[in-house]
Amino acid sequence: MGENGKAKNLLLGLGADLLVRIQGIEARLRSVLVGVKPDEYLIIETPRTKGIEARLGIGNRVTVIFIWAGTVHGFKSSIIGTIEKPAKVMFITFPEKVETHELRQSQRISCYLPATMNLAGDDAAYDGVILDISRLGCNFTSLVIPRQKANLLQLGGTVELTFEVFGVEGKRTLTAEIMNLNLDDRTASIGVRFDAVDDELQRKIDSYVECVTEHFKV
Repeated sequence: MGENGKAKNLLLGLGADLLVRIQGIEARLRSVLVGVKPDEYLIIETPRTKGIEARLGIGNRVTVIFIWAGTVHGFKSSIIGTIEKPAKVMFITFPEKVETHELRQSQRISCYLPATMNLAGDDAAYDGVILDISRLGCNFTSLVIPRQKANLLQLGGTVELTFEVFGVEGKRTLTAEIMNLNLDDRTASIGVRFDAVDDELQRKIDSYVECVTEHFKV
């Protein structure tokens, strides 16, 4: 990871999705940025999980992760206060530094690959299209995920994507982690990072990317 220098340039807008790890809780929890006073504090939604109240003491350490422009950003903070009404929110210290990790370490190209997604905790399969891909991950878009299933889509959650790659016989299913999520009334756009790709498939994805790049000069 690299450092983002001064955290005054925090690339984080109100309403941004966050992944939060609170000292004493192993899971990464979903939250949202709801306020900021530069150099002093951030206000984020208190994640909803059983037993969290016992971990919200002043001074308890917090790690925050968010994605902006294809890059993972993270910083360490601590709790300085909480309120219950009119909404449950946490006040955390403004970060002294922000670390970054570039997601797009390999070339990514636009494509149109029909695919099927399976969500953890749901037996249904959802058809959609992969609109860009690299050896590290892809962007999957679907028009058929019902609104009542949207709660199964969480940053850091696991999905399975099944699709064909040119040069590989048959369809392949890859497990992936949700890194970016954009939901509206009609579409779900999901950016994922592949958990593990065997060498053969990785080479075929690289070859596909190189072929398309050379042909279309993208």
